[in-house]
Amino acid sequence: KGAAMVESFKAGKPVQVPEYESFADSLGGGIGLDNRYTFKLVQQVMDQAFLVSEESIAKGMADIFDAEKFAVEGAAAVGLAAIFQHQLDLKGKKVVLVVSGKNVASDTFETALKIGRQARE
Repeated sequence: KGAAMVESFKAGKPVQVPEYESFADSLGGGIGLDNRYTFKLVQQVMDQAFLVSEESIAKGMADIFDAEKFAVEGAAAVGLAAIFQHQLDLKGKKVVLVVSGKNVASDTFETALKIGRQARE
């Protein structure tokens, strides 16, 4: 849903995609058809992309809050969501997970916590 960079990567050029509501709203929508920097950089450095569900994003937000007491926005939790949802094998690997962004409305965050904690059960 609204995965502009993934769809652009597949097409080999920036493309428009529909926007949808998401816990990771800052990652949705277009990257601009005249994108001058980001798309080229992604083409150079990205090996693989993972799409994640809203439930996985919510679980990532809840897990980060419960473990570290950081209230992060959905976009900040997508890396953790990808690790869990796609069961990435990271054993024996050095891994850095960047968690950046805490611009989340309190009601959105509370909803994410509820969904994310239910997903753990």
